[in-house]
Amino acid sequence: MKRMVLSLCMLMAVLLGNAGSPGVVELHPGDDLPVPADGKAVVVDFNATWCMPCRMFRPAFDSVAAEFSDKATFVSVDIDNCPSLARKFKVRSIPYVVVLRENTGPVDRFGAMSAEEFRRFVAAALDD
Repeated sequence: MKRMVLSLCMLMAVLLGNAGSPGVVELHPGDDLPVPADGKAVVVDFNATWCMPCRMFRPAFDSVAAEFSDKATFVSVDIDNCPSLARKFKVRSIPYVVVLRENTGPVDRFGAMSAEEFRRFVAAALDD
């Protein structure tokens, strides 16, 4: 059953692509990464359109972005479109998520997560 659900998720990700969410800022070449300010964090997802785990993770990212929109700005960065930003953050594997907060070091994690795993990750990163 789990394999069937995973296969269905993969199929949906391929068919839907990385369609953006209204709560997610899509960074384009030349755009500046938002900075944490006024108590609002920045959650960055480094990804690529050709990356299947990234495509599978995107619905979870969008869902959690909508849920935490009052506490953080959620940003999607395609590493092929913004290679200098990927280099700046030393991205070695994708998907790679980093949470940036004022006056603290970044909290990061490599690999796709379920919506619940990602929700717990973000909640913990924002709760310090």
